[in-house]
Amino acid sequence: MKKQRFPKGWNDARVNRVIKYYQSQSDDEVVAEIEAASITLMEIPTALVSDVRQLIADRRSARVRKASAANRAAPGNKARAS
Repeated sequence: MKKQRFPKGWNDARVNRVIKYYQSQSDDEVVAEIEAASITLMEIPTALVSDVRQLIADRRSARVRKASAANRAAPGNKARAS
């Protein structure tokens, strides 16, 4: 039998705790957890998946650029000489 490999920081005990947590939830608790999440699940036609992924990537890039610019402009930050 092949030994299981876990991502860094995970082990058999942690996996079992997560499994136990989700298996012990009531239907109402599952719904509440889903509603509290900050994501939305949608059905997207397969032909549009690559376009949607590109839109998400563009939005993330714009956020990173905006945060980087705001960080450089923050008081107390000195411009670096190149």
